Amino acid sequence: MLNKSYHHNNLKKELIEKGIEIISEHGLEKLSLRRVALECGVSHSAPYSHFKDKDELLSAMKEYITDKFAETLEETVKEHGEDKDILLYLGRAYVKFFLEKPQYFSFLYGMSDININLSIASSDEFNYKPYVIYKNVVLGLFKGFNYSQEKMEDLVITLWAFIYGITSIATMKNVKYDKNLEDKLSDFFQVFNFERSLKC
Repeated sequence: MLNKSYHHNNLKKELIEKGIEIISEHGLEKLSLRRVALECGVSHSAPYSHFKDKDELLSAMKEYITDKFAETLEETVKEHGEDKDILLYLGRAYVKFFLEKPQYFSFLYGMSDININLSIASSDEFNYKPYVIYKNVVLGLFKGFNYSQEKMEDLVITLWAFIYGITSIATMKNVKYDKNLEDKLSDFFQVFNFERSLKC
């Protein structure tokens, strides 16, 4: 029975969230505008007020998650940008964001068509925004070390890959660990000796 009523913008958000959920639980091949409408309890024609087809819904899902992720990182930089432990705060924000919604991680990095240019010389305007935020924080932290561009690029990529890897492990259903990975980030960073480097 179709008995749900949504404000226009709320329905779009609900359709996107439900689409992500369907893909997470049943796979990309099971996604359709008709199924999303059914799961949301609205008429099968309702999604077409927002998306012309499945591809447009997928694109909106990618943008929706990316915007929320970037906003989380930006808020962290705004709050802790002057702190020497900004990388730790940023890492925790990254992990926490996807731990709360692991389906976001699996969709964004496994099923969407996001493009990330890892080169630090690439244009920020056309690059993946969360990566740009992270990259610029790392570059700012190490700008006084007189590292070569290649060394700086290595740092950016290594740090991004490190946080991505921890998040990937944290969001995997079959991985068991008796500690909180978000809380352990500080210990993990010390393994790389980043804290001592930043104090030099």
